[in-house]
Amino acid sequence: TKDNALYFIECKSLDQHDDKDLNALYKVGALQRDFGLRVKSFFLTTSPHVLKNGEIRPSIKARAEQLNTEVIPNFDVKNLSAIIKRKLNIT
Repeated sequence: TKDNALYFIECKSLDQHDDKDLNALYKVGALQRDFGLRVKSFFLTTSPHVLKNGEIRPSIKARAEQLNTEVIPNFDVKNLSAIIKRKLNIT
């Protein structure tokens, strides 16, 4: 928690063959509703279905923005600490 907001990280690995549309993001939304608090989340995934031409697919990006979630694809996992610090304004 920080500044009266709850932050959580959802991690999904492998190719997610059964979840090519990344419906796992809806699970993040359900968790946010159930907590009833300001919830911000990070969704880490190694699924190749997140990317299109090296960028997060627009449909995934839009869904994540609606859920106040930052998608972190496999090539950015190594930068997780810096991403969290930036998102939470930690110096």
